[in-house]
Amino acid sequence: MAKKPEIPKRLAARIRGAQEKVRQARLAIKADEFNGRQISSRLDEYDSDPHGFASRHYGRNGFDSYPVQTNISHNRERIGYIESRREQRITDLAEAEANLERVEAEVLAEVRSMRPTSGRVPWPRRLPSFANYKEEVTRELAQLREEHIRYLEDVQAQYEREVAEIEADAERDRASFALERQIALSRMTPEERARDTAATKAITDGLKSGKFTVMDIIDHLKAQQKAG
Repeated sequence: MAKKPEIPKRLAARIRGAQEKVRQARLAIKADEFNGRQISSRLDEYDSDPHGFASRHYGRNGFDSYPVQTNISHNRERIGYIESRREQRITDLAEAEANLERVEAEVLAEVRSMRPTSGRVPWPRRLPSFANYKEEVTRELAQLREEHIRYLEDVQAQYEREVAEIEADAERDRASFALERQIALSRMTPEERARDTAATKAITDGLKSGKFTVMDIIDHLKAQQKAG
């Protein structure tokens, strides 16, 4: 292949712009292929063992729970979209490659008709073959996915630590309340304890039946404090 001549910067930028369209079209194909494999693998895992899938990825949530079913439904929609775009992706790449060939031919013809000038730059390097590009992009996408997984694992670990701290605080509060109530009951007369037990049962029954809510109780206590 004959060596391409040096060209003005504006023409080099025009070629690079056409090359970028090819790169983007290639990337779209490879990203769809990569994501399609990942999604298909996840759906196959779910379809082969829904209960095991939910246990491995969603803890206490069952296979028919909202989080699991929402994720599976979303992934089925994604794989459907990827498949529906496959032919268009190929068409887009073919058009981008044809455009690159046309631009390079036009630039070459223009340069050959120009008088020699200073400030020229080398002809932009050719794009690698699509086969090599596939291997490179696949490695990059795999690396990005691993980084994303590590990020999600860190977020999940932080969330679990915060939940554990909240539960520990709540448990301490429950223990403290139970102790205070035990002390208060020990100081009551039998008649006072009977009234307290009846009042507690009335509140519990009311909450269970929906007769009133916790907020109703809080508002009532606030009103009593203001009246006092």
